[in-house]
Amino acid sequence: MAGEHLVRLLQIAGAALGIPAAAAGTFAAYQNYFSTDVTCQKLRNDIIGIMERNVPPETKRSLLKKEVTEFDKLCGERDPEARVIFQAAFANFAPRAPSKVDFHKDDRPPLLIIGNGEDHTVPASVSKEAAKRFGRSKAVVDYKEFPGRPHFTAGAPGWEEVADYALEWATRHTGAPAEREEPVTA
Repeated sequence: MAGEHLVRLLQIAGAALGIPAAAAGTFAAYQNYFSTDVTCQKLRNDIIGIMERNVPPETKRSLLKKEVTEFDKLCGERDPEARVIFQAAFANFAPRAPSKVDFHKDDRPPLLIIGNGEDHTVPASVSKEAAKRFGRSKAVVDYKEFPGRPHFTAGAPGWEEVADYALEWATRHTGAPAEREEPVTA
């Protein structure tokens, strides 16, 4: 008799503990598979992954179109900062994108486009093509490629060469003298 009571007590205790555990498991499954936050994070990661892939531009365009459209539909209102970045990245592939570029604008300021030879996010060929398209206007457009440089050139060794070039270019095209600090010597 005492054994039956012990078994029943353990069953009741197990059921009492099992219900919250089951509820927690169900909630975890919901979060992992159905939550908008998880879906949006997955879409963000997918889009960034596509942007970093070293694939032909047509393939990248096709993959981005699907993912950016889905992100915009499901997550755009909740994550406006990411929406703007992804729309800008996809602007020239979407005919009526709010951030579409007018390559023929003749009255814009001078433009320097820099390509980096080891950039797999925005390959130098894409930067060069952008410079070519912008160059169809009457505005000043220059292209400079730095072989061996990655996408995040500002964080890579030797970034000073790129920065110095850009500063000198801007100085030539604005007429303003460049203010430079002299290097500190010991």
